[in-house]
Amino acid sequence: MEKLREALPERGWEVTSYGPDESRAKSLTLFADSTEKKFTAQVKLLDRRGRSDHPSGITVTLVSACFQVPEGQTVDEY
Repeated sequence: MEKLREALPERGWEVTSYGPDESRAKSLTLFADSTEKKFTAQVKLLDRRGRSDHPSGITVTLVSACFQVPEGQTVDEY
């Protein structure tokens, strides 16, 4: 998560929040915005080491602004 926090700004993302969330587990969570591409990302660490028989992992939620291509124009390739 720390590497992600450091790398995102180098790729045009602004990290807007980083730290434990409000859940009982206090899961480490990162929020970042890409103003150029109009995306917001939430990345949450699910650290279950020593507490569960389920593996640890991450969840990623990506939200995009709504777009409509004007008539006669094409979509930029991402």
